[in-house]
Amino acid sequence: MCGYCIEGMMLEYLVEAKRKPQSEIEWLLPNFIQEVEDLIEIINKIKSSGYLKDSLDTIFCRLLDLFITHGHDAVLYNVVKSTVGPTLINKFFSKRNSCPEHNFFEELLNTIADPNIYEDKTIWNVFVQNVDLTDTSEKCLKSYIDWGFGNNDEDNWEKFDSIFPSLFFALSFLSKNKRDSNIIKKIALNTPDPIGNELWLQRKAFIYCVKEYGIEFIIENISKIRIALISFTLSKINFKVVELKRLRKAVSDRIGIHIVSSSEYEDLLSLIDDLILVKGEIENLHTLCPNPIIPTQTLKIYYCPHCNKFLFKGNVQKLNMVCSHCQKMIIPDGKN
Repeated sequence: MCGYCIEGMMLEYLVEAKRKPQSEIEWLLPNFIQEVEDLIEIINKIKSSGYLKDSLDTIFCRLLDLFITHGHDAVLYNVVKSTVGPTLINKFFSKRNSCPEHNFFEELLNTIADPNIYEDKTIWNVFVQNVDLTDTSEKCLKSYIDWGFGNNDEDNWEKFDSIFPSLFFALSFLSKNKRDSNIIKKIALNTPDPIGNELWLQRKAFIYCVKEYGIEFIIENISKIRIALISFTLSKINFKVVELKRLRKAVSDRIGIHIVSSSEYEDLLSLIDDLILVKGEIENLHTLCPNPIIPTQTLKIYYCPHCNKFLFKGNVQKLNMVCSHCQKMIIPDGKN
């Protein structure tokens, strides 16, 4: 099965799961790591299904992204480490091969393969505060683009698999630290041959660009965008009715749009129509009842570093408590 088909099945499952419970597709679980919110829960599911070995790179990419977005979290890493197990964790570090013809890949890979950046907040902060890291990240992604989207042969599969964590880190780092980088746009708008995780890299870049530049980014580039990307974006970003109507017109015109089948096109229009109907009713309610709604704070999920059981949702500076499950003491900075 091709990468586009796998991506389509995964995204369809995730969208439908928001509406009603879905039967899990076990062999797709490693792909779900890319998009689900609760990293530990999905790792536990994959562990019981036997696909953990194939999920290592994705797990570490998610960890790196969470560190960049929310700051270093040694407790989270220790939970991942104890859940995955030291053998597989060490395999990730030893698997990273240097790429001498791409020094920027090698530079990032050597650091990403250092266990200390995950375990020690000070070492992580020194790494991400390096004044040259933004430039290195841009050069890393530019080398990937120059190398060619979808260099689709077996040797390139292995090379791409080896360097992918450095690409994912570079994209995540630029998204936070150089928001106007044109390289992010290039990755978002170039449709790759689906080797390895290229489609995930594109989805991440695309969502970033829509959040940064608004619905205009889709409308202005409609002829370059896969329908799957638009559907995925509609499930991730809350658009206003006026924006959805403009998007519907742009999709309907569909000049040069990447359409796999007429049914896919009709499904997208149907999804936009449903959203317009629902969002319209919500906006009308807000007009009738204009009392401001205070947005709820994003809550972090905390797990016990000893038994991996759920503790609570919230936002705290440090954990200093006894686990209600295993009765072991949890002290700050993961030094238990």
